[in-house]
Amino acid sequence: ERVRNESTLRVLTTQLEAEVQQRIRERDRIWLVSEDLLGVSNFEGYFTSVNPAWTALLGWSEDEIKALHVSKLLHPDDEAAATAGRARLAQGVPTVRMENRFRHRDGSWRWIAWTMTADAGQIYVAGRHITAEKEAAERLRASEQQLRSLMAGVVDYALIMLDPNGIVESWNAGAERIKGYTAEEIIGRH
Repeated sequence: ERVRNESTLRVLTTQLEAEVQQRIRERDRIWLVSEDLLGVSNFEGYFTSVNPAWTALLGWSEDEIKALHVSKLLHPDDEAAATAGRARLAQGVPTVRMENRFRHRDGSWRWIAWTMTADAGQIYVAGRHITAEKEAAERLRASEQQLRSLMAGVVDYALIMLDPNGIVESWNAGAERIKGYTAEEIIGRH
């Protein structure tokens, strides 16, 4: 009976070791090929582990990133929010999401959207590079503002924007002059 149990235990142990090795290979592969920033930091603000995406995106070597306090990488305007995010994790909030800018080795900034969680005194982070999206949103906002300014300045023509249901969304000074209604009286009406 003892020999049979030991044999069964050896088989189970071998199977478990093989499964553990497979999971380690999967995790290592994801760590190496991810374009997202993956890392582990302590609550003091130092990274203890980072994947190769950090070097690809920010230009710093793994050792340089580990040696730098996070405040040396963060944009000064984003430090307070980052500190508050770490504090929320320390208080037991399971997941914290935030966006901030990290400094590239050349001095330029990269916007990153972070998801963070904490376990056993460590912070686990995943960051997605969103600089292009932020810049596109800013260009769109500026373009919309220019269009609104242009439309507001036209007084010889009524420029009216309707939504697909025929509700007035925009009413310029020309529409006020020609139609006799103020924007406050007409916007939001059919």
